[in-house]
Amino acid sequence: MYEKEIEQQKRNIVEMVHANRIEAHLSPAMAMMEIFNVLLRDIMNIENGIDDERSDRLVLSNGHIALGLYAVYESIGILSKEEFYTFGKRDTRIAIHPDRHHTPGMVISTGSLGHGLANAVGLAYAWKIKGKENRIFVTVGDGELNEGSIWESMIFAARMKLDNICCIIDDNKSTEYMPDISGKFHSFGWDVVEVNGHDEEGLRKALSQRTEEKPYAVLADTIKGHGISLFEREPDIWHFKGISDEEYAMILEDL
Repeated sequence: MYEKEIEQQKRNIVEMVHANRIEAHLSPAMAMMEIFNVLLRDIMNIENGIDDERSDRLVLSNGHIALGLYAVYESIGILSKEEFYTFGKRDTRIAIHPDRHHTPGMVISTGSLGHGLANAVGLAYAWKIKGKENRIFVTVGDGELNEGSIWESMIFAARMKLDNICCIIDDNKSTEYMPDISGKFHSFGWDVVEVNGHDEEGLRKALSQRTEEKPYAVLADTIKGHGISLFEREPDIWHFKGISDEEYAMILEDL
């Protein structure tokens, strides 16, 4: 459904990073493009504006994936192309990691791994107390599941029956020593569904589900660097890297 848009977004990312001669978290961003597009276009209630108090919210606990989100922002008109090209520059609204004081749609500043879910759970709890209908979606990386604060947050969310929060696990296999993620979430009192992180229809179905009196998690099987063979072959090298002229030509051929 959004294949052409996603291909263009990836092209925009590559062109911007190359033109600005900067380094960026390229392979992590590529793994999230389908998730971001489905969330923003089909799932989240943002019809009153990305920063409206009635809108659903998105927290990037793994804040280094923000470049992918910014590309979608540009695609749907939240950012202009000119502002997209300010990525990572001084005084920009779209820093390498999201900043709640400047980045559109952000209520929590992230980047230090392991803290985004705890903050999102706190916000979801506050909304419950206030009787608000907003939902909060939070992405976490498989690697940061090694942080104890993640599991403490999960216990609290289940205990308080926070059915207004959805945790999306970006399982790009960065961490090989976290087996049975789904089973662990279940054991902590969460409902969980597993999905191919690049299957738009599967994502749409999974992310549109709501549970009653239980927090909800979507375990997304993603590929780091997805859609660009150069990134997929060496995802760790492209975790944070610039793009040379030769590499740029190769990537454009791929796209």
